[in-house]
Amino acid sequence: MSMISERGMGSTTGRLSFTVLFFVVLLSGYHRWVEAQHCVWYGQCGESEKVPGKKYNCNYTGPPVPLKTEGYELLTELCPGYNYGDRSLCCDVDQLNTLKESLQLPLQFLSRCPSCFYNLMNLFCELTCSPHQSQFMNATKFVGENVTEVQYYIGQTFTNAMYNACQDVQAPSTNVKALSLLCGKDAQDCNATNWIQYMFSIDNGQTPFPIIPIFSDVRVHGYTPMNNKTYACTEGLEDGSGPCSCQDCTAACGPKPVPPPLPPPWTILGMDAMSVIMWLSYMAFLLIFVGALVVAWCCRSRTITSEYGPILDSNNPLSLNSDISNQENGSCCETLGERFENLLRTFFSSWGSFCVRHPSVVLLGSLILVTACSGGLIYMRITTDPVELWSSPESQARQEKNYFDERFGPFFRTTQLIITTPINDTFIYSPYFGGSDVPFKAILFKDILHQ
Repeated sequence: MSMISERGMGSTTGRLSFTVLFFVVLLSGYHRWVEAQHCVWYGQCGESEKVPGKKYNCNYTGPPVPLKTEGYELLTELCPGYNYGDRSLCCDVDQLNTLKESLQLPLQFLSRCPSCFYNLMNLFCELTCSPHQSQFMNATKFVGENVTEVQYYIGQTFTNAMYNACQDVQAPSTNVKALSLLCGKDAQDCNATNWIQYMFSIDNGQTPFPIIPIFSDVRVHGYTPMNNKTYACTEGLEDGSGPCSCQDCTAACGPKPVPPPLPPPWTILGMDAMSVIMWLSYMAFLLIFVGALVVAWCCRSRTITSEYGPILDSNNPLSLNSDISNQENGSCCETLGERFENLLRTFFSSWGSFCVRHPSVVLLGSLILVTACSGGLIYMRITTDPVELWSSPESQARQEKNYFDERFGPFFRTTQLIITTPINDTFIYSPYFGGSDVPFKAILFKDILHQ
């Protein structure tokens, strides 16, 4: 009996220990689940010391707080994924307004590609308002109740997908890629990690406190990186937005059209047909031309014994030295040409003789003639005004200009003046994420008004 009693007591004790252990494990899991639901911050407190005009978020480790009604519309605009239930979040209306102001610049460039901007908004919405902040965020520095530094655990898969969706988005106003304006460096030097690091750095002039991104796809120090769903630039969103255009997404352009195959070459005896035809044509022309010259020379040599025969034969009545024979056998045109030639020879011989005998008269007459012909120069007026050169005083455009000048003053044209400083220290100044106060080489463009 004692042995049975001892066995019964031991069994009861074992069941009790197992039950206690089960509840301890259950409570521990519940505690970790509750801890994972708490916030890192809530609301805004003091003003940032490093970025004036920006505010710190308030330290808060409680559960998410339901959003006020006046923030519903703003939440739908910025973070529609949280617009459900009682909308319990780790941010208030002021933080949502700050988020909207901070994203105005990326909105101008990245909203051309809906999926790219959605992924970017997802990154900032999780950072600002996620009710599960403590799963992937760790506040590391505080000043009073202000959170002055946090660690943000981000999935490498999410980071790469967001970058891939945005890397080809163009900024039409500058004709460069948008990441060249949002990454702090040229787009070709920008990658998934240094882009996020620049957006979370206080050096860009927009972030009020350092946000240290830690990229990993596995748990790190007990934190689960934020790895939300992303959309590629070739995918449409659930709200009906289509994929990005070919201009902003290379993958959306599809495969490049394959040019049609070239026709087989046209050959004659293994050589290019056109070259063969041109050579044959040239050789045929050359043979015909040379043959014609040979035939003409043969015919001429048969009919004319010597070109100098008439001159050498002094007894020939048709000698070239005989003027009478030329006059008798010359045609009408030849007779007129001979008479005109004789007339010109006689006139210029007489004029030359006159100039030699009376040089003073010739010089004085020439001077008088040149002066008379140049007398019109006294009425010449040089015009340098382009208005006088390009438009007639009676034209409609000229009349409208005169009307404008009489009532509103003359219309001036602008030119450009470049002023440089002798300071040689240079640095890259970014007008999008703040500048610097160190000396820089300034190039000032100023419009100068002149008529």
